[in-house]
Amino acid sequence: MKTFWSLVILAVVTTTPIYFGQGSTPATPQAAKIETSYDSGKDRTTVRLAPVLISGEQDKYHSLHMSPSFSFPGHQRVAPAIVDFELQTVVKGRLRTDLYVVFVIDDETVFLSSNRWAIKRPVPGRVWIGERLVFRMPYETFVKITKAKEFRIKFDGVKFSVGETQKQALRELLDYMKPGASSPLALAKPFHELGKLFHIGAGSLHRPAAVEVSGPDWGMRECFGGVLIERLRHECDQIADDARVLKK
Repeated sequence: MKTFWSLVILAVVTTTPIYFGQGSTPATPQAAKIETSYDSGKDRTTVRLAPVLISGEQDKYHSLHMSPSFSFPGHQRVAPAIVDFELQTVVKGRLRTDLYVVFVIDDETVFLSSNRWAIKRPVPGRVWIGERLVFRMPYETFVKITKAKEFRIKFDGVKFSVGETQKQALRELLDYMKPGASSPLALAKPFHELGKLFHIGAGSLHRPAAVEVSGPDWGMRECFGGVLIERLRHECDQIADDARVLKK
């Protein structure tokens, strides 16, 4: 009997899979999310990298995200002269009016002009403050960043290293800057224009004019563009060839 139960226990142990902790499997980096929007009033398309986390808690900073973008007229892409390199911070304290930010690309230090906006209480329940900084970055500088071995951003004395996953997201945005490719929104434009051809404005017709088609055997009705048509089931009836089948 002992031998039997020993064999059962051995079988359970050898056939039961062993599960390791979640931390043993590295998380797969998420693909960069590229957002495209079109302003019909300005006839301008904007392509933006959705905010990507660069760093969590560090010094007085709760978090740092980047969200660069570029724009061009119409729908046909052209390589931009300037990239709006946006950084989003959450600070555990007051913002400094004399904040000094530089980009370190390998061994080159780059200073760029920027615009700043404060965001009140970006984290619910915390008396913290957020800030958006948009730097006017030359296209050539952006390309250097995508090729750099090391890319860091310095906020005064606090240094943030941009990892390989984040740099890959920038490379994916760079692919969208290649000239000649059409914006995804441009693909919908021909269909939009085609729809306008078949659209009859409500103000142009107070009451839709109905044209009834008579035949030996008629039944189902279809409405298209405000014109009522009764479809013939008889295969020999040709509406376009014989005007006598029409009556008001």
